[in-house]
Amino acid sequence: MILDGASPEAIEQAARALRAGELVAFPTETVYGLGADALNLQATWIQALNSREDFKPGRHIELVGRPLCPCNFYPDPQAEAKLRRWICACDEMQKYKYCHCLLFVTKDGVPITEYLPEDHEGRQAYGVVKDPEPSKGRAVARVLEKQEQEKEG
Repeated sequence: MILDGASPEAIEQAARALRAGELVAFPTETVYGLGADALNLQATWIQALNSREDFKPGRHIELVGRPLCPCNFYPDPQAEAKLRRWICACDEMQKYKYCHCLLFVTKDGVPITEYLPEDHEGRQAYGVVKDPEPSKGRAVARVLEKQEQEKEG
């Protein structure tokens, strides 16, 4: 259904849909945009899956057989995948081992939330999900922990 974005009734109907976790299409200058409640992880994941092809979170897995961060642009994804040096640049991944793009998840298909602050939306959405491989990852967190220990020592 396409709603008239100028009427208060249509805006209220769109707001109800967003609160219910649904997606809302809205006209832009050239095409329709797709909107979702940014605090609703399921809705934003659905939006990401339905958005432009070059921004799909899992597209690199389909293209090159391994994840590359959807937040970065790779002129040659094939060459980048062969380098095997890619590390997620996202702070949440570096500090907390939490992938908001859901590219890195446990065998159960949920992101690791063990290291997140208690009030983080990932913790609220998934609860505490233990890290199955605590010796791997969290490079920035490890550096910060070491610096903190040196200050105390």
